[in-house]
Amino acid sequence: MFLRLPTLLLLIVGLVVCFLLPSVFVCASWFLIFLAFILGEWLAERRLHRALAVLIEATENLEQGVSLPRSQDPKLDRLACQIQAQQDRLGSTKQELVATREELELILASIGDCVLLVGTTKRILLASRASGELLSWDRERLVGQNLFRVVRSSELRKKITMVEETEEPQELEFSVANRCLKGEIIPITSGKYLIMLVDCTDKERLDQVRRDFASNVSHELRTPLTSIQGFVDTLLDGAWQDPEACPHFLRVIKREAARLYRLVEDMLDLSRLETRRHQRPIVPVDLGKVASRVVELVSTKAAAKNLDLRKNIPQDFPLVMGDKDLLHQVLLILLDNAISYTEEGFVELSATTAAGKAKIKVQDSGTGISPEDQGRIFERFYRVDKARSRHAGGTGLGLAIARYAVERMGGTIGLESELGEGTTFWLELPFTQS
Repeated sequence: MFLRLPTLLLLIVGLVVCFLLPSVFVCASWFLIFLAFILGEWLAERRLHRALAVLIEATENLEQGVSLPRSQDPKLDRLACQIQAQQDRLGSTKQELVATREELELILASIGDCVLLVGTTKRILLASRASGELLSWDRERLVGQNLFRVVRSSELRKKITMVEETEEPQELEFSVANRCLKGEIIPITSGKYLIMLVDCTDKERLDQVRRDFASNVSHELRTPLTSIQGFVDTLLDGAWQDPEACPHFLRVIKREAARLYRLVEDMLDLSRLETRRHQRPIVPVDLGKVASRVVELVSTKAAAKNLDLRKNIPQDFPLVMGDKDLLHQVLLILLDNAISYTEEGFVELSATTAAGKAKIKVQDSGTGISPEDQGRIFERFYRVDKARSRHAGGTGLGLAIARYAVERMGGTIGLESELGEGTTFWLELPFTQS
């Protein structure tokens, strides 16, 4: 109406003039003036529409930075300058946000633990690189997924509910896919929260191993100490005066004390191997000589049980890389065990070459080991037959020591056995580099 009202007034005035002065010249002049006014008004309106269209487009696409042309209207130019300033500020803010997000993603990528940023709809907004591996998801697919679809845990749901109610951080621990996860949920503004998780499976397993070890050591120490204490009390009560009972009790005490000594020595050996203290260099070792000394040491025990003790190692067998004392200890443990658990038949120590390595075998004709026991035979204090092992003077640490010793020399150890068919323990050691 602002532009059309003057046009309407001009039309009325022109009609009045033409009516009062009915002249062709006057009417023609008025008509030309009226046409020029209409044309000017149309051009001005068109220019205004174009300027408004540009301003509207600029306000709708501020982040795209549309350029604003100058117009003839100072007010429109002022408005265009304000919109241009908003565009510049928005572009700068967008660049800062992009840079901040890239920095955050770089930080998350370098974190070795699982870190998840969760939004108000329980969807994952950001995830560290380790999150995918820990949760068994592809990291690229992890972002945008519902948290409870990725981690199916009632404990997690419970803790998140507590965080939403109290707005306080909550610690959590749960298991997913045979993994023990521990962490914390930290609330952030606007209903978002940060979840940090670490895999504590290995730590829990090691803690359990330590608890089992402490329990086993306590049990192994208690048994001989109880025997020693009982027989000492009996002697103090007067049995020392009995010429028949006193020597027997003293022999039992001596045997139990020797057992304690062996147990402590084995524990110290195992500790040295595990902590790799006092390591000596791996050097070429003559397997034949070491084997001959070990066979000589156990020959009396084998003869007492009428066992056929054999050594089948060629005289020209190549030198192996290892530690002479450790190799001696391993062979002594394996041969002593084979003789202890074989009642009749033979025990054989042999060596062959296989895949460029020395394969040493200790074979016996004993009762064999069940498949269930074979998987745990190298664990500390594990015994297939507990009563028989203690009666034979074993500590339950021999095979664990043998495993660590072989690994220390850069080799591998294993066994093959069937119930009723005997057992073969084998170890592989590298040859010297010629």
